[in-house]
Amino acid sequence: MPWQHRDGRTVGTAFGLHAALYGTWAGRVPAIKHALGLSDAALGAALFGMAAGTLLGSWWGGGLARRFGPARVVRTAMPGMAAALVASAFAGDLAVLAATLFCFGTLGAIVDVAMNTSAVGVERSLERPLMSGFHGAWSVGLLLGAVGASTAAAVGAGPRAHFAVVAALVALAGVTALAGLPAPAAPPPSATHARAPWSAELVILGAIAFCSFFAEGAAADWSAVYMHDRAGAGPAVAAAAFAGFSVAMAGSRLTGDRLAAVVGPAALARRAAITAAAGLGLALAVPVPGAGIAGFALMGAGLAPIVPLVVSAAGAAAHGVETAVSRVFLLAYSGSIAGPAAIGFAAGHVALRAALLIPLGLIVCIALGARRVEPAAGGELART
Repeated sequence: MPWQHRDGRTVGTAFGLHAALYGTWAGRVPAIKHALGLSDAALGAALFGMAAGTLLGSWWGGGLARRFGPARVVRTAMPGMAAALVASAFAGDLAVLAATLFCFGTLGAIVDVAMNTSAVGVERSLERPLMSGFHGAWSVGLLLGAVGASTAAAVGAGPRAHFAVVAALVALAGVTALAGLPAPAAPPPSATHARAPWSAELVILGAIAFCSFFAEGAAADWSAVYMHDRAGAGPAVAAAAFAGFSVAMAGSRLTGDRLAAVVGPAALARRAAITAAAGLGLALAVPVPGAGIAGFALMGAGLAPIVPLVVSAAGAAAHGVETAVSRVFLLAYSGSIAGPAAIGFAAGHVALRAALLIPLGLIVCIALGARRVEPAAGGELART
């Protein structure tokens, strides 16, 4: 597990803090929407600002990490991300909210690229699979942020006070826990050029990440809707579908490194994708609450190790770690943005059940391309 080593604990903390900020925001979206009197369409426009910032941050993240070092980028951008979260609670209108969310998304993606770059360095220096555990720490942080948001809402704390407390805690934790954030080993000179062309290898890895994030986004935004409208579940049971997805994903990521060490990255990716496809297939084939909850949980467990495996493989690509990770996340985040929108568009023309065949097909594509996540260099990590 990553936290059995000092560098691993430090990087894992960065993942957890980053996710906690996202979980904090997500849990208070209804309160922000109500406070500003936004329509669904207006809220969607503000969230599009965050999505646009995420893509921009993914594009910039590699260059910043390469120029200043990933550790410095994380330590600098994480407090900025927390400040943007606080600013969103003080937004007085839609334009200001969209601007603050654009900053939040941009800084969040920059931190994501930088901390994954550090994670690649730790994994390669220790010569064993660790990436799934780091992403598991992210899942745990997201859950803690969401629980904190639920608690704050239950006790009547407004987003301004709540976000300020979270930002202060993240800043304090960042100063104390991230001071020793490690930097990856320097890539070979041939791999450091910022404008190295996209290789077929990196495009395929990015496409796998795109498919995984597309499916995750579809589950996040549409699982409860599907359960309610098609499986006849009540609101609480419908929400349990995504809760099951999230918990199963966190648990799977926390065990993914051990599985990768036993069976190897390619075999794990293939089996995981088959599990995810079987889970979503079950939910669609048997539209009843029990099958739906079980199916989405299997989907979450199967998707969990995919992106960590892709990041590890990208770190061994001949582009420089920062550039490779940045490009993979650029494509991955494109999937998280496109997924929910594409499902919604398709559901407007065919039934939602048929629209959810899109992520099912993409998960099958992951299984077909699973051999690509076996690192071309450093593959010895898989079974060390």
